[in-house]
Amino acid sequence: MIDVNESDIVITRRTSTGRAVLFTSTDVQPDWPLRWWGAIAVTAGDGFGLLVRLDADAAPEDWTARQLLAVAGARMAAENQRRPSPDTVAATTHLDVTGAGRRVARDDPVTFMPGGVASPYP
Repeated sequence: MIDVNESDIVITRRTSTGRAVLFTSTDVQPDWPLRWWGAIAVTAGDGFGLLVRLDADAAPEDWTARQLLAVAGARMAAENQRRPSPDTVAATTHLDVTGAGRRVARDDPVTFMPGGVASPYP
C-alpha cells in the first residue's frame, strides 16, 4: 500500500483500466497556494507509486515534473544518437517542446552517480 495518510489525499482520479493518480497535501509548504503539491502516479495494483511534485519550491524533496521530463529528454536524445529512428526523433522533439531540460539544467540540475551495474547505454 502506498504510504500516504488518507486525510492528505485531496482527490483521486482513476482510469477505466485501474490506473490512478492521487493528489496529496502531505508536507505542503505554508505559503503554497494550492491544496495539493504533488501527484502520486500509482504504477499498478501492487501498492507502489511515483510521487511527482509540481515545483522545487512546493515541497522539500522528491522528483519534480520538470526533472522527470528533463531526464526522459536526455535519455531519448542519447537513444536517438545511438540508434536514430522516426520514433526517437519524434519523442525527442516532443520532449524538447516542453522546455523542461533547459529550465532544469539552469534551476534544479539532476546528476546521477554511476551504479554497480555497467550500462550498455552511453
